[in-house]
Amino acid sequence: MIRAGVPQSVAMTISGHRTIAMFLRYGITSDEDKRKALLNVQAFARVDRAERKALAFASEPELAESPPTAKTRTKTRTKMKNGSDPDGPTH
Repeated sequence: MIRAGVPQSVAMTISGHRTIAMFLRYGITSDEDKRKALLNVQAFARVDRAERKALAFASEPELAESPPTAKTRTKTRTKMKNGSDPDGPTH
């Protein structure tokens, strides 16, 4: 029932299990369940990685507002090389 999307509390009522311990004792995990879980984790990681890249790009105002120019590319390279901001602190 849980695999079909039925909430645990409803499944316990239907099956007659009074405690979670007894209900979980019979919730045997199959190899197919494990395979699907790992595929879901991989899909989540891909989406999460793509979102982080998009957020990182959007957090750089000069890069997000206009296409890169020779000046912005040089500033970005300088930041990446030495870890400092050529324009000075921004806080």
